[in-house]
Amino acid sequence: MTLIGRGTVWAARARGAQLRARSRDPRASQEAALRNLIGRAARTAFGERHRFARIDGPAAFRSALPLHRYEDLKPWFDRARQGEPDVSWPGAIRYFGVSGGTIAGSGSYSCTFTKENPINLPDLDSADIQETTQEEYCENCGLVMVLKRGRFGQFMACTGYPDCKTTRRLDQGKKVPDIPIDELCPKCGRNMMIRHGRFGEFTACSGYPECKYVKQNYIGVKCPLCKDGDLVEKKARKGNTFYGCGNYPKCKFTSAGKPLAEKCPSCGSEYLVEKMLKAGPVIACPNKECDFEREIPAEAASASSTT
Repeated sequence: MTLIGRGTVWAARARGAQLRARSRDPRASQEAALRNLIGRAARTAFGERHRFARIDGPAAFRSALPLHRYEDLKPWFDRARQGEPDVSWPGAIRYFGVSGGTIAGSGSYSCTFTKENPINLPDLDSADIQETTQEEYCENCGLVMVLKRGRFGQFMACTGYPDCKTTRRLDQGKKVPDIPIDELCPKCGRNMMIRHGRFGEFTACSGYPECKYVKQNYIGVKCPLCKDGDLVEKKARKGNTFYGCGNYPKCKFTSAGKPLAEKCPSCGSEYLVEKMLKAGPVIACPNKECDFEREIPAEAASASSTT
């Protein structure tokens, strides 16, 4: 490993240890961050005016620096905007952000976005706005639901959190219509339909819930474990494809690679599998103690990928 690589690993480990220590005592971490910021701003004009040098914690900070209106703070901001250094932060401030409460000097405009009022945001698309223009109530506790943002996008959450942890995805309730197809159910004779579930499209009987037949994507290979069921292509929760026995849950055979109805010429395994390696697709033996492997011809590989 190079010197730069070692330094990167060391920095990542040190940062991880620091974050773990902060998560164990978040209050102490926040107080330490507050003291650090106050210490850095202690020698500014604003810091000297409010005696930052004497502040040793949150209680002293609240006492020394009560809540201010924007009009009270505007003279300090104006001095900093004119290029004066050490006004509210060490040095000269080069960049200034614009927020809802500062775009009008008289204070006639204020930002109306709050945790309880997330509607009419300019960056929300119209579909999401339509979903939230009417007040929605939690189905479990009856409190109002509000729009929140998470790492996977926007969602509705109960205002009773943490006592109530009810959430709803914004796409829930937007049911995709079923599409009837010209195919009959082999079990009850009703028409089959293309439906939409959590993992994508699937073909099932229109007589659900009386008839629960779901059409499987069979690959034409018998299960090597139970010898009775047929192998089908399936989708995992993460979206990846795998292959399992059609007799599940009676038979729990699964394979990450596509099984082939061909015996291994080396160890005699009942089947071979298709694998995708960095060098390209190959046909290999699933037996970990067998190293049989052969390349798939380009024509066969392209045909297999399209099926």
